[in-house]
Amino acid sequence: MRGGYPAFPTVDGPFDRAAKRIEKLATNIYLTALCTETIAQLQVMEEEYECALLSGDVIRTEKARSDLTFIEEVIKLSALNYSKTIYDELKEQ
Repeated sequence: MRGGYPAFPTVDGPFDRAAKRIEKLATNIYLTALCTETIAQLQVMEEEYECALLSGDVIRTEKARSDLTFIEEVIKLSALNYSKTIYDELKEQ
């Protein structure tokens, strides 16, 4: 099993390269969707934080800042993972 999914049958011959490229494309599309969703959440959290600051509500501001920090850390972690993946792929070539 790869990544929690059942392994696909191995493809040999002329379609091996195409199968690998299709799998990479599917992974990239999925990652792009995740990044888009995360950025949308970041924008919502930034707006919530700004509203909380303007309202003067200390508890709301602290919670919004905590949520915003969490999303920012998720983005940083995603960037590190992406960089490592690219580096590993380049090493394999």
